[in-house]
Formats: sequence, C-alpha cells, structure tokens
Amino acid sequence: MRAVIVNPASASGRTAGRWRRIVAALEAGDDAIEVFLTTGPGDAIGLVRRILEEGTRSLVVLGGDGTLGETVAGCIRADGSGMVRDDIDISVIHQGTGGDMARGLEIPKDEDGAIHVALAGTPRRIDVGVVAFQPLDGVDAHVAAQPDGTLVRGFVANSNVGMGAEVVQKVEGPFKRLGNNGSFAVATVSCLTRNRPRRVRLTSREGTDSVLDIVDITVCNNRYMGGGMLVAPDAEVDDGLLDVVIIGAAGRLKLIRTFPKIYKGTHVLDPLVRVERATELRVDVPDGSEPQGVVLDGDLVGQTPATWRVIPGALSVRVPASNR
Repeated sequence: MRAVIVNPASASGRTAGRWRRIVAALEAGDDAIEVFLTTGPGDAIGLVRRILEEGTRSLVVLGGDGTLGETVAGCIRADGSGMVRDDIDISVIHQGTGGDMARGLEIPKDEDGAIHVALAGTPRRIDVGVVAFQPLDGVDAHVAAQPDGTLVRGFVANSNVGMGAEVVQKVEGPFKRLGNNGSFAVATVSCLTRNRPRRVRLTSREGTDSVLDIVDITVCNNRYMGGGMLVAPDAEVDDGLLDVVIIGAAGRLKLIRTFPKIYKGTHVLDPLVRVERATELRVDVPDGSEPQGVVLDGDLVGQTPATWRVIPGALSVRVPASNR
C-alpha cells in the first residue's frame, strides 16, 4: 500500500482541485492507494509518523517543498537518532511554484512526468539532515520538546540561520501574493536593504571554530532554495556532507550587487562568501549577541544555539533513471 500525502492548500490552493485526478492516475498504475489530506502547517509530520507506525513504507508527496520537508521530518525519530524505518520510499509530485527539491533531483515539475517517475522511477538513496535547536516564542516547530527543552526536527533540502528567518517571515506575510519565486527574491532584497551584521560562533566536527559577522548561513543538502536560487552549486544529496554557505557581513550596496549571482551559483566565487562542508556543525552566539532564527525547508522553527548533523543515505527517493 502507498500513502499519498496531499496538501490541498499548496499551489495557492490549486491542489485542492487537482489531487483527485493525480491520485486516479496513480491508482491506475500502482497497488492500493490511501490518501491523507493535511489540514494545516506541521500536520504532515505527525500524520507521516502515524502512517509509518502502522507499517506503510511507501509515500507519495503531493504538495510543495514545505510539505515534502514536513514529510521527511515525520520520517525522523522524535529524538533525532535516526529514521523511523530504514526502508522508507518517497515519490515527489510537486505542486506549487518553487520545486527546489524536485529541481535538485531532476524530477519533472509537470504532473504527467512526475506521475511516471512516481510509478516507474529509479530509487536513489539520499542524505537527510537533523537539527537540534531552541524554542522561539510564538513559533510552533510541530515537534515535541526533548527532556532538556531542546527541539529536534529533520530536513531534506536546506536550513538557514540569520537573515533567512526574516526572509521567511516576509514571504509568509506581505509578499506572499507574489508567488514563491517572486516573493523570495523581493523579500531577500528587502531584507538586504535593512541588513545588520549578526555575530555568531560556528564550530564543526571537521575542525572549524570561528566567530563571524554574517548576513546568513545556509546549511545545504540540496543545491537549490527559494524558487531556483543555486545557493550551493556543488552540493550533492548523497555525499554524506552538508554544504555550509556563509555570507559575510558587508555594506548594503555590496550585498545587493552580489545577490543576483546566487541564481547562477557564481556568488560562491565572491570573497564575501565562504563555503565549507561538514558532517556536524553548531551555530551559537557569543555572550550578549542576539540569538538567530533557525529555518528548516522554508519554515521558521526556532532559534540558536543549534546543531546540525547529516544521516547519510537515510532515505530512498524515486528519480528519473538519468539521475540515479
């Protein structure tokens, strides 16, 4: 049996009118299908955990990048120690305008192509990230607190610390009507024009120990974010590493001039940008500095201090044969 996780609110609500036709196409070419509709933010996390506990291992995600991120978060044990099961199989039929994970895995964005991959695609094992972070007042991370109060949640594409938290708040607020691609671009430029340096301490298992003034740190499993930004051009979803893209503090005009380069990935050549790779890293703030928001797969979930680690080859995703 395959469980289809449907977010009817994705694609600005258009999925509500599409999902039945897509499910019918899946039923015509597959075994038994059971449909589960999400009802709000974070709902997919608990829903997926219940589905997996009942023995289902094959999932189809019919929604946007946020729904996929929540689905993967639901595949992680509550304490972050590993996957709920080792044999989980996921297919992605993207609904929406961003499609960054589908883009990174070369899964077609058109429905018929994505349905074909869901039915006959090649399994590819990819890495999954896990983050332990602190609660943030007014923000629901949709995961239960650990005994020490820390929150733990998985992610599949990207995570941000710093300006990314402000960008997400603008995307979900005044710029939402612009659509995913436009809203991220406009929100990012808006935040850059009001940018302020953020002091953080970055440490990693690989030996990094630096106090930095940054604009943003993006921890990447996937190459893309924000509706097509090539934020980590050398990232691989199956190399057992997280690409850490650090944008250093600079003047506003310099930042705004650098920003367009992110769509071609050439920003990483700028002296302002530093890229490291790590299996585990921690971001904290020196005494007296302001804690920074933590974003996972486009959702603001909490704040620093936070620790990221990677679970290599944790998940099987169906991709076109050419992307194996």
